[in-house]
Amino acid sequence: MREGGTSSLPLFSARAGLSRLFFQASRAWGRVLVWSLMCSVMTAKGYSATAPQINWMTWSKAAFEQAAQEKKPILMDISATWCHWCMVMDEKSYADPEIIRLINENYIPVRVDADRRPDIVNRYSAGGFPTTAFLLPNGDVIASATYIPPAPLREALLRYQDYVSANYHGQKSALRPLEPTKSEVAISTMIISHLDQIISTEFDAEHGGFKNAPKFPTPDVNEYLLHRYLATKEKKYLEIVTANLEGMYHKGLFDPVGKGFFRYSTAADWSNPHYEKLLKDNAQLLSNYLLAYQVTGEELYRKVAEELIGYLLSTLYDQELGLFYQSQAADEDYYRLSEAERVSHEAPPVDKTFFTNYNVKAVRAFYLAGLVLENAEYLQVAERGLTFLRTRMRDPERGMAHYFEQTPQVYGLFDDNLSMMEALLEAYEVSGTATYLLEFEELRQFAERSFYNPKSSRYLDTAQKDGIGYLAINFPFLQENARMACALIKYTHYQTAKSQKNQQVADILGSFVEDYQKYGIQAASYGDALNWFWNYPVRAVIVGPRQDQTTLELARQFQGSRPNLRITIILDPAEDQERIKEERYAVTQEPTIYICFDSACLPPFQQPEMIRPALKNFPESPQP
Repeated sequence: MREGGTSSLPLFSARAGLSRLFFQASRAWGRVLVWSLMCSVMTAKGYSATAPQINWMTWSKAAFEQAAQEKKPILMDISATWCHWCMVMDEKSYADPEIIRLINENYIPVRVDADRRPDIVNRYSAGGFPTTAFLLPNGDVIASATYIPPAPLREALLRYQDYVSANYHGQKSALRPLEPTKSEVAISTMIISHLDQIISTEFDAEHGGFKNAPKFPTPDVNEYLLHRYLATKEKKYLEIVTANLEGMYHKGLFDPVGKGFFRYSTAADWSNPHYEKLLKDNAQLLSNYLLAYQVTGEELYRKVAEELIGYLLSTLYDQELGLFYQSQAADEDYYRLSEAERVSHEAPPVDKTFFTNYNVKAVRAFYLAGLVLENAEYLQVAERGLTFLRTRMRDPERGMAHYFEQTPQVYGLFDDNLSMMEALLEAYEVSGTATYLLEFEELRQFAERSFYNPKSSRYLDTAQKDGIGYLAINFPFLQENARMACALIKYTHYQTAKSQKNQQVADILGSFVEDYQKYGIQAASYGDALNWFWNYPVRAVIVGPRQDQTTLELARQFQGSRPNLRITIILDPAEDQERIKEERYAVTQEPTIYICFDSACLPPFQQPEMIRPALKNFPESPQP
């Protein structure tokens, strides 16, 4: 693509649109997310969230019905508050008087917030933000692109203004769902070897990260590689993670003054960042650096983790509600100032929307921070956030809401419900509070009713039955299904000491055997799920009062010495008499920990300081 943006829009037929949509559904496009957002050096000072002279409507049936009645195309803009080129398009293209006139007279303009409606993004993204899409009244794509400068946009508006009257006669969308089928191919341990090969091939040994520019952080891949290193002790896994984490931090993706990681770099060596900072990225990277510190003891990783914690708590944290804000906007001029110069300049604005799935990432990161850094205040931050999500964002009939803005908004997204289930398991692991498992089971049942397709053995991304346009079709994403499989495996282990396979988990993982390769390195979460499926975790059962400090310290010492493939269960003699009797644990005056790997067990301990030395010689789970 040449400098200055796209001069023409790619036109998709219904069939081509179908292929493109299923490519988007694979979510394998992370590194090309902003291919046309790098085309200029303009800097935006602020973001006009509504481009007010254009008569924007929200995504709604009313907008599509109006388009059909008036025989006009829909011009859909998918943007984000943190997005630099969305700001530029508002200030340049959507501020042009002729463009405003053409849109208001000949189109039904619809604006979508990318973070608030990920379901729309997954179906209509042109590969980055902003997405500029011309739609038929039935939701089919006429043409789409990302950022479009004024002149090409004027040209496109003239080209497509009569498209509906000439080509649309009330027909339904051309998009049809694929018939779900179950794979006949068995799950093989060779999948892990193949995933390792994919990751190794795409690794940039010179700069860290994967492939060429634009280059994004890959927290899921880093986590998978750290788990592989723990299981195999092969240094090749750790070397990739080290290059990734240190490359991002030292070479330009990290803000050395205000702290926090920027979203991505347009240069392969991380030296030319796009300056937005997102909660989801920084929360996941916090977990990466904490796990890397836990695994290696390298002080640099602890330092970065503490700097990330400082940024999150100082800039993105709402002290009153106990939740984290969504993002801090990009401002190239601001971030190029020295530390002394920044003092007299206003920092870029923060989007103070609270998102469930992003806050769960922060909750889980702070649980890990409390454990690894032995800081009770971080555990309290995690507990506060989880309490808000449990009590304010969940509806008994509709599950988890997606975001909070005075009231909970947008229900019916699988990721929010799955994220909450993951957080509840994390909270149970740390505290042993049985309520968390009960709430997990309630959400599990809701998710199975609302999102699971037994014909394909896959969970779908939304619960919509009659959505508009491409939202009429629900998609199964590999990453979400892999995470759900992990959650179900862990839940099974919390419930019973018996080694047993969950058939639904086997079906879920088996359904992607023929598809995982197209996800590239993004299939790392699938690899983690397979490792949990094949391998029995080290299991610690602590018999003692749940709130007893020795009980909790026994749990923390075990968890701190076993970063992966572990299960922690606290059985309180006052509440769990039946299970204690059934599993034949002794009840003593002091809290006692029983650590077993399948049928191999260590002697019981009552002293927390004995756990780490004893586990050094304990067997690792066998790995493929």
